[in-house]
Amino acid sequence: MNDFSRFIELNIDKKVITFIGSGGKTSSIFLLANKLKKMGKTVLIATTTKMYKETNEEYKTILTNKIEKVANSLNNKIIILGSKIDSKKLIGVDKEFIDHIKNENIFDFILVEGDGSRKKTIKAHGEEEPVIPSLTDLVVGVFSIDSLNRPINDNYVYRSEKFLDIVEKNMNEEIELIDYVKYVNSSNGLFKGCTFFNKALLITKVNNKDRINNIVLLEKFLKNTNSLTDFKIYSRG
Repeated sequence: MNDFSRFIELNIDKKVITFIGSGGKTSSIFLLANKLKKMGKTVLIATTTKMYKETNEEYKTILTNKIEKVANSLNNKIIILGSKIDSKKLIGVDKEFIDHIKNENIFDFILVEGDGSRKKTIKAHGEEEPVIPSLTDLVVGVFSIDSLNRPINDNYVYRSEKFLDIVEKNMNEEIELIDYVKYVNSSNGLFKGCTFFNKALLITKVNNKDRINNIVLLEKFLKNTNSLTDFKIYSRG
């Protein structure tokens, strides 16, 4: 298991990184973006679905599907890209536009939010999710350890009925550590549609000794299923 603080060090060659899942995608993207900016890197944050609009003046939001406007947006701020604003949500751009931006070499790093989760700690993907640009260098699957021992229902799990199918449980049964193994390994689970992408697993809210011990045990479970031949595990508080 690696602390999220080492993420850039271990993935410095990954230029387009798409985050999927729930329980900390957006906050992880902004943590990473700010660290990259301090390193002198140019950073674009984008979504292919929806994300909450950032109002902090440290960031510049642009609404466009024109490559020229993206290229002209470069300044000393982190750029956030969407197509329009709907209420407090930033509506995403087509995944093909992200590929186009990568090919133009405008930014050092492009960080993409590739699905929605309605602020739940864990989720199952919808039929059209996740939405991942084809030139993504790394897909980061995210969930929160806050979901452990929570009942599987709509209060805690986004698309709880689909999640039940993945972990083979009944409504209101609690999420156990072994369920995460099914969630990570299932073709309809966290990494749905990600067979041909490089992958990493990020577990959030790992903020006490018990939770650290649980993640160490989960890592052993995943090794026993040969899952960890495909990706590294990261954790953050």
